[in-house]
Amino acid sequence: MIAALPPVLPSFARVAARNADAVAVTFGETSVTYGELASRSRRLAAYLISRGVGPEVPVGVRMPLSIELVVALLGVLEAGGVYLPLDPTHPEAMLAAILADTRPALVLHEGSEAALPKPATKGGEDEAGEADPSRAATLFFTSGTTGKPKGVVGTLANLAHHVGVAREAYRFCEDDVFLAVARPTFSISIFELLSPLCVGARLRLLSRDEVLSPSDLAAAIEGVTVLHFGPSLLASLFRHLRVQGLQGHARRTFPGVRHASSGGDHVPPDVRAEMHVVFPNAEVFVIYGCTEVSCMATTARSEHGEGRASVGAPFPGVTIRLLDEAGLDVARGELGEVHIAGAGCARGYFGDEPMTAERFVDRGGLRFYASGDLGRLGERSELEL
Repeated sequence: MIAALPPVLPSFARVAARNADAVAVTFGETSVTYGELASRSRRLAAYLISRGVGPEVPVGVRMPLSIELVVALLGVLEAGGVYLPLDPTHPEAMLAAILADTRPALVLHEGSEAALPKPATKGGEDEAGEADPSRAATLFFTSGTTGKPKGVVGTLANLAHHVGVAREAYRFCEDDVFLAVARPTFSISIFELLSPLCVGARLRLLSRDEVLSPSDLAAAIEGVTVLHFGPSLLASLFRHLRVQGLQGHARRTFPGVRHASSGGDHVPPDVRAEMHVVFPNAEVFVIYGCTEVSCMATTARSEHGEGRASVGAPFPGVTIRLLDEAGLDVARGELGEVHIAGAGCARGYFGDEPMTAERFVDRGGLRFYASGDLGRLGERSELEL
């Protein structure tokens, strides 16, 4: 019996049943349909359940971005487990420490799916009940560049917020083609991987080598309608396009892109401005958030020629407060620490109750994440960092 499905997966199941023969994911020369993806993930879920995976049980997924990884993500969630992505390129000592702390039921590697017992289970044979939205769904560890890696426990409610508010705000649909470039250990990868699959769109995956090659990246954007790049990746792409222009090539643009967004770090005004040039028909957005709030805290639509540093207004269901050191609201225009509440607010840090209590605080009956970022409210009541 498949475990109760998280709120995101019924959308995928409905899409897969309706568009079983449509291409869901492409990686290099390989593609899988929605029907195939649903069948493979369901088969994996059944196997995981047979190995004791269920609520609050982590499953390590040590894979690069690939179709297998997408199957693993869906399979772990469908089994009711906790998706724990692990980067194969990270130092072994770091991975060993994470595994020692989390004690996953098992770790899936490349090729794990091929070793599953036969026969496969048939898609749609089991009915699933409603899942507890407070149940753990994801466990993302920080890189540890500022100290020991911290694991952020995301719930099913957080997962639904992450995918749902973006889908509504940006009007994703089955005609879209998404490009996924984020490392699986970055929580923004949930936005890239699940957003298209929950609306019936097509997902195109890139290898790390392709992401880091500006010429390969530019080639991959052709035919894409939705992309989300970090500001440093955008800057690298734009430098490459400018060099091509200086070498006598026509300035390359991508008129097929209808949604281009950036975030995860400060997006400089010149990068915002160039996004409008390179993606001339796109709605350009900045997204502000972090793993602790399921990435989707605020969003700002960038207008051509506009150099404001705004990261916009909160997504639906999100509350932002700017507080001073005494925990009091600052006046409009004054700097305060950004506090974020709402459906995206994570459960806390794995195995670290003191840190959780320090960063996730009650303010007026709402549970806020104290981000450590400083911001102010601008003239349009939008957050400026």
